Amino acid sequence: MDSDLLKIGELAEQSGVLPVTLRAWERRYGLLKPQRTPKGHRLYPRSELDKVAKICRYLAMGVSLGEIKKLLAGLPEPVATPLADALATPILALAQSLNVRGLRQALEQLLKEQPLELVCSALWQQLEQWPQGPFSEPARGLLEGELSLRLAAFSRLQQQQKRPAAVLAGQLPLLWRQMVAAVLSQRYQLIDLGDSLDDKALRLALAALNVDLLFLGAIKGELPAHHSVLPGAFAFQEAL
Repeated sequence: MDSDLLKIGELAEQSGVLPVTLRAWERRYGLLKPQRTPKGHRLYPRSELDKVAKICRYLAMGVSLGEIKKLLAGLPEPVATPLADALATPILALAQSLNVRGLRQALEQLLKEQPLELVCSALWQQLEQWPQGPFSEPARGLLEGELSLRLAAFSRLQQQQKRPAAVLAGQLPLLWRQMVAAVLSQRYQLIDLGDSLDDKALRLALAALNVDLLFLGAIKGELPAHHSVLPGAFAFQEAL
């Protein structure tokens, strides 16, 4: 295969956008135009990495996928719209009305069409500012439960891929931890050691596991200098 062409899994790994999302951008919106092998497998020029990055930047500005195709054709860039409003407000409305079927359909579509870390960031902002109302608590429970199921499924699916191993450890809110794990699982074979390890126990575990990367929430004791806290690039910095 031409070294300048990427399979869909390679494009997903290098861009951080799930294959299901790349396919949705191609089929529904015509944003990507891969070549095809004789067997029908998608092949992408390396230049598509820049296009995917640009699409993600527009999405982070709150631009709809329908408008992005026009922007890629050369129209002027729009004024930024708050991401949480653009992505999460319809989800919030469905949850607060306890519209279970509508919420499930909307979450499925959102997670197919949008980069996972953008979805997680937007929904977390809504959950942190959860409004009061007659169905406030059951609505929040419904949204968290439905989202938790889908994040767990993402993580299980991604863990089947061959990737470098990494460890997640430290204290994080449960749903936030699931979000972090789902995002990291797109890039790594993730091992979650839980939230109760002190620094000494963590060092022993890392030595036994022989992994190179560690992502930390809050660990007791001094952090090893050669390890990394969770990258702010995932837009998860404020929760650590």
